[in-house]
This record gives sequence, C-alpha cells and structure tokens, in this order.
Amino acid sequence: MIHVCGGCGRMIEKQFIYCPWCGAAQIKKECHEYQERFFEQAEERQRTKREKQLQTVEKKLSSLEKELDVLVLSAALAR
Repeated sequence: MIHVCGGCGRMIEKQFIYCPWCGAAQIKKECHEYQERFFEQAEERQRTKREKQLQTVEKKLSSLEKELDVLVLSAALAR
C-alpha cells in the first residue's frame, strides 16, 4: 500500500515508519500501530534468521549422511 508523506508530500510505502526522503515519522510513536509494526518487523527478521540457520543445519546434516553412507559402504566392502 502507498500513502503520501505528511512531511514532504512524496508517495511512499505505508509500511515505512519513517519517510526515506525526508525522515519524517509516518505514525505517532504513542500509537499502538507503531508498536505492532515494530514487532512485526522484528519477528520477520527473526523468522528469516531462523530459516537461514535451519537451511545451514540441513545442508550440514545432508553432508554428514553422505559421509556416513560412504563409511558404511567402505566398511561393508572391507569385510
């Protein structure tokens, strides 16, 4: 969604807390909506970070499984 900045009059995304052009606050700090947006953004950053960590762990586990398969196969062939 897009709205007009009260500070400079430019059109900006409604999700912005501050205008990227003039820096004017887009909602009052005491407003409950400000707090909700702040926490939504923080939760999204945390969610993204967790997803990246999970992807890293999945890749490492996959690599370890391949190595284990090779070791098991090598041990079976050595008998």
